[in-house]
Amino acid sequence: MTRRILTVISFLAIGAHVAVTNAQEEIVFSGITWETTGQTVQLTQFDGSPALLLQNARALAKDLAFENGIIEFDIAFPQTRGFAGVGFRAQDASNYEAFYLRSHQSGNPDANQYNPVYHGNSAWQIFYGPRYSAPLHYRFDEWMHVRMVVAGDAADVYLDSAEPVLHIPDLKRDRASGSVMLTSSLVGAYFSKIEVRQTHRFRRWARRRQSLNCRLA
Repeated sequence: MTRRILTVISFLAIGAHVAVTNAQEEIVFSGITWETTGQTVQLTQFDGSPALLLQNARALAKDLAFENGIIEFDIAFPQTRGFAGVGFRAQDASNYEAFYLRSHQSGNPDANQYNPVYHGNSAWQIFYGPRYSAPLHYRFDEWMHVRMVVAGDAADVYLDSAEPVLHIPDLKRDRASGSVMLTSSLVGAYFSKIEVRQTHRFRRWARRRQSLNCRLA
C-alpha cells in the first residue's frame, strides 16, 4: 500500500512549515487559505521573508472572488528553465487567465506570457508578441515584486516598476469573477507578501482605457 507522508513542523515566525509531495492539502499563507497540489509545496523562509515554495505545483485560493482589482506578490527563482506566475478569474484549476514568467528567457521577447487557459489547455503559441509578453530582465535568487491591475477586459503588469511593463489590452476569457492561483512548473519558485484586493472602481478606469484604445486604433 502506498502511503503519503505529510511533514508538519511548527515555526513561531511563520505559523507552520508544511511540506507536501504529490498530495492535496490546505494551507494558510498571507492570510489566505490555499488548496495545494503537486510535487513540492512548502511553507518556509527565503531571503528573510516567509515564503511559499512551489515546484511542479499549484496553490488555488479558497473562497476568494476576484474580478477587478489588484494582485501583488513577491517572487524569486533561480536561473534555470521554468514557468512561474499567477492565474486569475479562475473558475477552477483548469479554466483561468494566466500570466507567468519564463525564468530561462530573461531579456528575450518571450520572457513572460499572458494566455487564457481552457480545460487545462493554454495554446500559448497563438498568443505571441507585445500584447502578450515583454522583454523583461530578471534578478535571480532574490525577490522581485509583481503587481497586476485587472480592469474589465484589460490588465497591466508591473515588475519592480512604477509604470506598467506590459499592457494586456484584451483578456480572452469571458469576464467572470473567480479565484486566484499561484503556479510553478519545472523551476522551484518562492512566493511571498501576496495581496489580492477586489474593487469595483476599476470598471470606470477600464471603460476609459478601452475608449482610448479604440481612438488610437
